[in-house]
Amino acid sequence: MDNRLKSSRQVILICLVIIVAFLASAIMFTISSFKNTSAYVEQATDMTAMNAITDIDAGMVASVYTAKAMAGNSFVIDWAEKEYAHTNDPEYIKKLYSYLRTYHEGNNYNFVFYASKETENIYYQDGINLKMSKQNSEDKWLYQFMDSKLQYQFTLNPFKSKNDTNKVSMLIIYRLTNPDGRTLGAIGISINLAVMENSIMELGNEYNVGIAFTDLDGN
Repeated sequence: MDNRLKSSRQVILICLVIIVAFLASAIMFTISSFKNTSAYVEQATDMTAMNAITDIDAGMVASVYTAKAMAGNSFVIDWAEKEYAHTNDPEYIKKLYSYLRTYHEGNNYNFVFYASKETENIYYQDGINLKMSKQNSEDKWLYQFMDSKLQYQFTLNPFKSKNDTNKVSMLIIYRLTNPDGRTLGAIGISINLAVMENSIMELGNEYNVGIAFTDLDGN
């Protein structure tokens, strides 16, 4: 009887050892798999984020250089200094339109423009003239920029020309100054953020992830 009891206890003990060993192996395997999965996800996320940032940065830097080149061009500075004396001269105004078109043609810009601080005119490459006003709440940001010491600024596009789209676009503007440092106006370009959308979607497909952007408030 005692031998049978001892044998039963031994069998039970062996079964418990086997069960514990199996559970321990399963837990270790799960932890190992989780670590491998976490490492993969982290690596894929880092690579996707870096590639997305690189693509966006490349697109933005080129646009910034374009706006900077426009603001430093001797022709447009000279034109802006003499603008007030030629406000009723169509041929003089056409020279600016032609200048703006040289930067618009062949690029994916929505529009190229120059906003004059003195005359408060906004000129587009397509020949459209708009008038800004300090009393217009939608124009205040532009006056604030021209009165600031900022060299350039990015802003979600607050105004549109007929060539603009309904998609989200960004304005890149530079302060235009004369050799003495006096602010003549602001010059810049509007770029469609959808231009970068294809490359970002391709990155998402490559890593099989969804890519989203958020501001500091979580929007």
